[in-house]
Amino acid sequence: MAAAVALGIPAPIAQAQWLSEPNLIHLARSGGWQAYHSQRGGFSTELPGSANWETEETEFKGYPLTVHVLEVESDSNAYGIGYADLPKAYLAKGSEKVLDEVGRELLSQRMKPIPGEELNPSLRNYPGRFTQQGLFHMTMKARLHLVNERMYFVFAASDQETAVDRFLNAFSLL
Repeated sequence: MAAAVALGIPAPIAQAQWLSEPNLIHLARSGGWQAYHSQRGGFSTELPGSANWETEETEFKGYPLTVHVLEVESDSNAYGIGYADLPKAYLAKGSEKVLDEVGRELLSQRMKPIPGEELNPSLRNYPGRFTQQGLFHMTMKARLHLVNERMYFVFAASDQETAVDRFLNAFSLL
């Protein structure tokens, strides 16, 4: 449920349904990190542990929305990828406005454009935003990627910045 909060979705809005996605395939294991890909989600990544899927029905800017979240939580660390297919009527605002609004809604702040050289090559042709914050000994970083109608929210918080960067940089499109 922490991912729902990180996505800005109040927990009582919808009943969470924990899913194990049949298309989530374990590919490899390296140093405690597991490589995964999700056919349904259209992405691959590396995770530092076992993951859970959560799906919630909610409303965003007056539109019904189904949000899917893959998350790993351990101790004080959290890693996750959320995605939702946005309504075409909402996307008519244009990608830059959509990214700005979603960023403000999720994190209550303006997110910056992601420099292309920092992205996995599969994401370079799609607009995105990023933010990072340091809280005490923790690093929190988040990225938004708008890929056609699908909005991805990739976030990590850990006391190991290298782990945060590894997670963010492992995210790629299938």
